Amino acid sequence: MIGKEISHYKILSKLGEGGMGEVFLARDLDLERQVAIKFLPKDLTRNEDNVERFKREARAAATLNHPNIITIYEIGVSAGEYFIVMEYVIGETLRDKLNREKQLSFTDIKNIIEQLCQGLEKAHQAGIVHRDIKPENIFINEDDRVKILDFGLAKLRGSRKLTKDFSTLGTINYISPEQARGEDTNAQSDIWSTGIILYEMLTGEVPFKGDYEQAVIYGILNENPQLPDKIRTDCPPELNQIVDKTLEKDPIKRYQSISQLTSELDRVQKIKKPGPEEIKPAKFLPIKYLFGGITTILILVAVILYSLQSTDKNLDQLMIQVAPLIEKGNYDAAFDQFVNSGIGIADIIDTDLFDQIAGYISIDSNPQNARISLARIRLTPNLHQDNEILLGVTPVINQALIAGEYHLRLSLSVTESISFIFEVSPKDSLTIFRSISPAAISEAGMVLIDAGKTFEGESVPEFYMDTHEVTNKEYFAFMSAGGYRLSHLWPNKMVIKKTSVPQSVALNSFVDQTGIPAPRHWNGGKYPASSEDHPVTGITWYEANAYALWSGKQLPEWQQWWRAAVDADGRIYPWGNDVTTISERANFGSVTVISTGSFPLGISPFGCFDMAGNVNEWLRDSNGLESPARTAGGSWQNPSYMFEPTHAQPFQRDYSSMDIGFRCVKTVKKE
Repeated sequence: MIGKEISHYKILSKLGEGGMGEVFLARDLDLERQVAIKFLPKDLTRNEDNVERFKREARAAATLNHPNIITIYEIGVSAGEYFIVMEYVIGETLRDKLNREKQLSFTDIKNIIEQLCQGLEKAHQAGIVHRDIKPENIFINEDDRVKILDFGLAKLRGSRKLTKDFSTLGTINYISPEQARGEDTNAQSDIWSTGIILYEMLTGEVPFKGDYEQAVIYGILNENPQLPDKIRTDCPPELNQIVDKTLEKDPIKRYQSISQLTSELDRVQKIKKPGPEEIKPAKFLPIKYLFGGITTILILVAVILYSLQSTDKNLDQLMIQVAPLIEKGNYDAAFDQFVNSGIGIADIIDTDLFDQIAGYISIDSNPQNARISLARIRLTPNLHQDNEILLGVTPVINQALIAGEYHLRLSLSVTESISFIFEVSPKDSLTIFRSISPAAISEAGMVLIDAGKTFEGESVPEFYMDTHEVTNKEYFAFMSAGGYRLSHLWPNKMVIKKTSVPQSVALNSFVDQTGIPAPRHWNGGKYPASSEDHPVTGITWYEANAYALWSGKQLPEWQQWWRAAVDADGRIYPWGNDVTTISERANFGSVTVISTGSFPLGISPFGCFDMAGNVNEWLRDSNGLESPARTAGGSWQNPSYMFEPTHAQPFQRDYSSMDIGFRCVKTVKKE
């Protein structure tokens, strides 16, 4: 097999094998990237059920676009060999990690469970049950990103039932009682398996053991496992309750969904909200940062561990240590001092001291009950953000935060969320409100911009905007649909080289290097290799406008664009007022345009990427087609000050450049 070419893939080496196939490292000769290819052994293709399971793995995983689920690129058959092509990830399985470390740290447990739950929630929302969650199917890459592997046993809603009984397919130690009995399964089976994995990460062993298969199955069906704190003494008793409920024999008594589990844990750990007459700092927030990324199950751990910390706190000594840091405005270092000391903000009862280091934030959303995930952004030694913590659900009133910059994510589901950046200064009392886009809008790559004022004081009704600039790949779809031949998308008269000409004459000038209707720098009607995610450039205002109309949208007006870019809260750039990390937040003064979304910490107040830098963006002006059209944002060729509104550049509408692209907006229809 090594060295063989299958379709446009060249096999490089063998990565491993399992009961349902061998996995090889290969090179995609067309896209010049490494991929993993899983082949179904030939001796299994004689069995219709095995082939069906193999195909179903691909169909299940391919419908799921999520950072915690392995990406499937293709399914095919060559010379009778079935194969799935998927992303190649460097790292290790959770099994490898458990073999090496046995009991994992609370930080690692939280990171793994958080991401596992997020991936499963996405699958369950799509009607897909994995049915084979185990450490071997949980991969952890070099950046500690968890990827769920092998949907080979996934059961899609409405697919025909396999004839093979599950008890001979899954790994016995992780199957649920209903799976052991050969019954139909749903999300509760994955929740059971998640509980087994949580138990194993805590204790270093599985809860149901035996020297042979039937002994394990007997334990799963009839025995209650020893609680984790009997094996690991520092395991909080509340975690015992979490594990115990996930391992209820009766699926009706378990958590009925991953989101229900999350909600239950949120309720357990929820911080008391101060009323108007009792505004004081929240006690647990900084302590939670000590333990890294926290959502779902492991938010509880942070709160529990806080309660186990020493109560012998020396606030006076701590304030002596942080005083010079506060004076220099080094709130990150002061924040770390608080975290390392085990002292919460609530321990500061002196209002003057509190006002030197912290402020308040109130957060609300439409709809309410959105989960609030928060991560502190650090400017030094290089720009980065801490792992997320779950603050609670909207609305949150007067939450105390140590001064600094934060990344905030509000989410109702995987597809219904919004992310942005805000900054808290000492003594601040901020109020943030955001509407969360419906799933259909989010999946279309747009975000809802709430009605409000611009920095110039103009009122703007609510509208939808693309989260990223239109890419080469997206523009190619417009071309493939005959966009240049659809006369209704183009004005009857266009100004070319300062002369008004008929539509047909104008369109003849919108061609690539080979004379094909396409952006100017394309060749043969195709964009440059490996640039599908780059913003489309080399197009005139007329072409940008035609694409917008074809997609059922419009180019943004001046006030819309600036409302989305900087809101009306006085910020200079989309992310805020920090000018020391511009090169890490936006593509200014570089050598070329880059892929959209490459600077997540340069996101705008409403969740739009690259509004500063990368490419200038065409705007819709109402001054008539014979007048120049403005652009905004600055580009990769410009210094960063070109983002400022006073430097917005107008160009003739037939002008095209390698540093001008566009994004679109859409009107919100009232029901």
